Amino acid sequence: MERFYFGIALNDDNKLQIDYNDIIARLFICTNLNANYVQNFISKLITGKASKSEISRIMDLTNAQIKEWARKTGLPSEIVDAMNKKRIEWSNNVFSAPCLEDYEYLESKYHISSDMIFGRPTKEIAKPFFHNAKEMADIVKKHIVGQDKAIERLAVSFFQQLDCLRHKRNCSIKSSVMLIGPTGSGKSQIMEEFRRIYNGPVIRINTNDIVPSAWSGLHLSDILKDEVLRYGKALKYAVIIFHEIDKISHPESTAGRNFDLDMQREIMRLFESGYCIDLRIPAQDGNTTINCKLPVDNMLVLFEGAFSGIENIIRKRLKLANGKRIGYSCDNAGYIAPRLDSITVEDLEEWGFKNELISRIGEICTINPIDENTIYRILTETPDNILTAHVDYCKSLGINLTFDDKALKAIAHTAAASGLGFRNVKTLLSKCMQEIYYKYGQPEKELNITIDEVFTKQSLYNNN
Repeated sequence: MERFYFGIALNDDNKLQIDYNDIIARLFICTNLNANYVQNFISKLITGKASKSEISRIMDLTNAQIKEWARKTGLPSEIVDAMNKKRIEWSNNVFSAPCLEDYEYLESKYHISSDMIFGRPTKEIAKPFFHNAKEMADIVKKHIVGQDKAIERLAVSFFQQLDCLRHKRNCSIKSSVMLIGPTGSGKSQIMEEFRRIYNGPVIRINTNDIVPSAWSGLHLSDILKDEVLRYGKALKYAVIIFHEIDKISHPESTAGRNFDLDMQREIMRLFESGYCIDLRIPAQDGNTTINCKLPVDNMLVLFEGAFSGIENIIRKRLKLANGKRIGYSCDNAGYIAPRLDSITVEDLEEWGFKNELISRIGEICTINPIDENTIYRILTETPDNILTAHVDYCKSLGINLTFDDKALKAIAHTAAASGLGFRNVKTLLSKCMQEIYYKYGQPEKELNITIDEVFTKQSLYNNN
């Protein structure tokens, strides 16, 4: 069985009784050991060729620096810069990035905190180590309400990709997912939450911003070229998310048809076994470029889009006219609304997608429209939402702000009725807060303000 020490996988077969965590931690934090030396020594550790004398030498080389750092509460900026550079080198060129538990080990073992050696802690440092997809999904569910099915499906794809990145093995069972849902239902936020906790490269591309390689403009290779400088070798295991994938084609428009098809062909190449993207990377001298090939075999490609209007295609396929089934024998007493979860491959082809692209997508995953109750739950149950931001800002001004329950339900009701989902909540809260920010600014003494239902409805009505 393998265990991970600062992103390095080692077998539990420890015949020499080596404290691997101690040795690798020292290799990681000591600036007097360069990346090449570290790489060579860890290769010996992995293969069991490291001798006791070599290990003793590592201890001698690092003891003095560890003792010196442990006596300080901060380090000079040049040391912080060197450690940040080393952390990037370690993640890109040696092994995978350390996780939160590794930094906790540094503090408990040597009394050296991560913010001491890296300056202000970053989200990259705080990413936890996940043992399974459920652990990833559980964290995302704390921030996203009402979309458990989609979260659990994406968690499997993200964890499988993460596991392959850790072990540097081929992603032979990866499965692409297309996330479809109405505006304001949380598609982008779900992807963002996974990107935030995923300990590897995640590249989010707005499909409207790029063009096929044969056209003039920003190409996929231009975006990946910049990412190579950031992630290095780990980019081979990148998760690429195409945002607003529905915008590259639409059944009601024939303009730009050749562009749409070329764009789809460009994306299809990311699924071709053995295909490599040609990149021209600027050299360190700034005057020349280095040609490199980026293989796509182990990349995970995800899509998300609203597909606004695809209900009409579903209605046509189901032989519904204005929501009612056509035919002499049909009972048209009730309205039948087509559901997004009934989307088929044929519907996407009717939309304008090539069958060759659709067949490469492992699963179409639809998410629910956000209703009034879900919006209320987001406002009251999730951390770091837009309501919390207003409360925190007011607190910094000296205002203790609260919304009563009926006020929040009024906002949720109005947002749901707008058809824009949670996206409209930001606008509605701004309307409610306009008078507060206008009147008070920074009060002379601390204020307690409660926003009730009457004030909320007046604010929303008067600002329309």
